[in-house]
Amino acid sequence: MTSVFADTFYWVALINKSDSWHQCSELSDRQKGKILSELLLASIHLHSHCDENWQNLISDQLETLADD
Repeated sequence: MTSVFADTFYWVALINKSDSWHQCSELSDRQKGKILSELLLASIHLHSHCDENWQNLISDQLETLADD
């Protein structure tokens, strides 16, 4: 498995379709799915630090990925 580093800049570009860097997020749907799943679990765990809108953004993005 290839390791991937994703900073805040990447997450904003990945989730926010109006971000100028959105088209440059070049991970496969499978990689995005794994990363977003881990982020969603972390968000749920850290619910006191992440609002419901953030969790919904991640969940919505997961639903747009192709099933592998």
